[in-house]
Amino acid sequence: MFPEKALHCVEWARDLFGKYFTKLPKSLFSSLKFFENLEVVIMDNPQKVQEAVEFMKMAPKSFSDCVK
Repeated sequence: MFPEKALHCVEWARDLFGKYFTKLPKSLFSSLKFFENLEVVIMDNPQKVQEAVEFMKMAPKSFSDCVK
């Protein structure tokens, strides 16, 4: 669906912002918290481990990466 109003664009941007700056960091934090016992985490929730690895791959390496 194509956004017809400015409000639709704002809602889309807000959802995307929430994903990148709220949901993914919280997921990473909870993953790191559980990594204290890594074997249990891998066996119980391999999807969480994969999400954490993918998130860490996207980590900025310079200031210009942060701006992007």
